[in-house]
Amino acid sequence: MSALTAAVPRRRRDASRRAAVGYLFVAPFLVIFVAMLVVPLVYAGYLSLFREQLIGGTSFAGLDNYTRAFGDERLWQGVARVGVFFLIQVPIMLVLALAFALALDSGVLWLSRLFRLGFFVPYAVPGVVATLMWGYLYGPEFGPVAQLFENHWLLLAGWVHYLAFDLFIGAWETRDAMARRIPRLLLAPCLVLTFMLGPIGLLCYHAVRARSNEPLDVAVLAPVPKAH
Repeated sequence: MSALTAAVPRRRRDASRRAAVGYLFVAPFLVIFVAMLVVPLVYAGYLSLFREQLIGGTSFAGLDNYTRAFGDERLWQGVARVGVFFLIQVPIMLVLALAFALALDSGVLWLSRLFRLGFFVPYAVPGVVATLMWGYLYGPEFGPVAQLFENHWLLLAGWVHYLAFDLFIGAWETRDAMARRIPRLLLAPCLVLTFMLGPIGLLCYHAVRARSNEPLDVAVLAPVPKAH
């Protein structure tokens, strides 16, 4: 009986020790979260209750600032724009993310490792480095993209190369879809994305192709014999 009674406090001490270790692991995140998010939000809410004037300095305004803001048409126009962006961007992002995941998981995607690396790079590159990199690429004075658009011949070569890629990939998608008896309603969005966004449309078609269970019609893929 004494051994059992002595084991109970020991278990409680072990449980409290494990809980303390867990809190120590979470503590850095909680400190940064409170310091960088909670405190600024509380301070911003505190400042919103005051009004700065040229004459009289800072005075307490209560909820007058909120009443004035909610009565401004420009606020609701901005909310409407954000809502439209949300309704358009979120479904497209979810559909493309699902298509990319299905394409990579299918095992039949060309250069799958390269695509995986391309999806991971934006998360691996720090925000400051990404800002400097994109600022250099799209800089109006010395960026290569700006120089490309200033030179009409380089711009024409880029568009011809992009169009040739889209036409070649679109033709391959069409023939492969016919051989696999993929419905045209599923093929049409892939062709549109291929023409507009290039590799993104190709990934979407790979996702559709990976989920196709129809038998392959080799006759469609076979070259047409020349007439003599």
